[in-house]
Amino acid sequence: MPWVQMNNFRCPVASCPSEARFDWVCVADGSPMFLNEFGVISCGNGWHSGNINTWGWNCGNTYHNCGFGRADFEAFSFGLSQAAQMLQQHGAWWFQQLVIHMGYQYGR
Repeated sequence: MPWVQMNNFRCPVASCPSEARFDWVCVADGSPMFLNEFGVISCGNGWHSGNINTWGWNCGNTYHNCGFGRADFEAFSFGLSQAAQMLQQHGAWWFQQLVIHMGYQYGR
């Protein structure tokens, strides 16, 4: 199960106005965030993990008002399209599996 570090990735909360790309880190311990082909997010040390659809996101934009939002299917998919390094690092099969498992999580 290859993990990809979430670098250069836009905020996946649908109504967040930020267009910046971030190297995501775990708010609890400051370690980098990773994503696998099953749609599981995990901090670098493995202490915190969860599915994409239940993970709380906050890119620091004032829109979040110090809270955490859930990733919207379309917004996360758009973020993936912008994060080409994931496809380059692990190939089409990995990326296809991620999209399939996102569909399961979001009931699509």
